[in-house]
Amino acid sequence: MFIGLALGELASAAPTSGGLYFWTYKYASPDWRNLLSWIVGYSNTMGNIAGVASIEWGCAVQLMAAVSIGSNLTFTPTTGQIFGVYAALLVLNGIVSSTATRLIARLQGLYIVLNVLLCLSIIIALPASTPAEFKNTASYTFTGFVNLNGWSSGFAVVLSFLAPLWTIGGFDGPIHISEEASNASTAIPWSIVSAIGIASILGWGELAHFLIVSSYFYGD
Repeated sequence: MFIGLALGELASAAPTSGGLYFWTYKYASPDWRNLLSWIVGYSNTMGNIAGVASIEWGCAVQLMAAVSIGSNLTFTPTTGQIFGVYAALLVLNGIVSSTATRLIARLQGLYIVLNVLLCLSIIIALPASTPAEFKNTASYTFTGFVNLNGWSSGFAVVLSFLAPLWTIGGFDGPIHISEEASNASTAIPWSIVSAIGIASILGWGELAHFLIVSSYFYGD
């Protein structure tokens, strides 16, 4: 949230699609601004590219898993088939992103509602449909530590920060459409802070409920 507040403050003072690299150039020392702006700009760009790629790949895997489950596991997707769906999703995203701003805004509103409803349905349905004997205790859920990989426990803790880092990588998303937004100096900071707040609450709720019922799916 502190990162989001800082980004919101900068977006309010200087709303521009350049965002991070522009602010770096504007506020950095004249001796370092060119190098720092170049580093920030390219790292931000690579992060956005990797973020979109990871989202589409995850979506492709889930879609093919749904097809496999729907076929009663008679269909097993190959890596090539999953990659084909992944490529199609990238093209579809590019087409949608190239449409009129008004249409994208309406789609965003629809997707926000669907995402919130999906999160709430998971939070409600998981504990309601899991037998009581398979639910973990609150003590285990919130204080237990289980290392299921081959790394040391200390490094496993470090790896666990990859998920929040992946989320933080998208905090600056609204900034890059500042020049398409109405009243950007207010709308952009509000969108950043509200998105982080809502995602934190719903994300924490989902993860907590996944952990509560994890023994039902993975065993003790």
